Amino acid sequence: MRWVGWILLSLSFQVAYLVRLSAGVLRDVLTAEFALSASSFGLMSSMVFYSYMAMQIPVGILADTKGVRSTVGWEMMVAALGAVLFAAASSVPMLFLGRVLMGIGVAGVFVCTMRFLANQ
Repeated sequence: MRWVGWILLSLSFQVAYLVRLSAGVLRDVLTAEFALSASSFGLMSSMVFYSYMAMQIPVGILADTKGVRSTVGWEMMVAALGAVLFAAASSVPMLFLGRVLMGIGVAGVFVCTMRFLANQ
């Protein structure tokens, strides 16, 4: 069972990296479609990091009280919701909200991985 948890957390960690780096790949498409300036694109891409930073302590508390499995499960669902919202965005605020939700969703992967390893 320990290996299954390790594999799932490793895959979640890879998803977290993809979320953090995905905006750079889409820069040309997003700036053309939404007429984003360089500064607004930079702010939109950094929304993942702002929400990620804000959620570190709450996620640590959740990992300690609710457990790693449920915390990562719920957070990955929030990240998926953010990704769907980002992909279906028809306006700049929807882009921003999608990025914020993705940041909230991947915020706990590292913390929960460390908690999982500490319990082993």
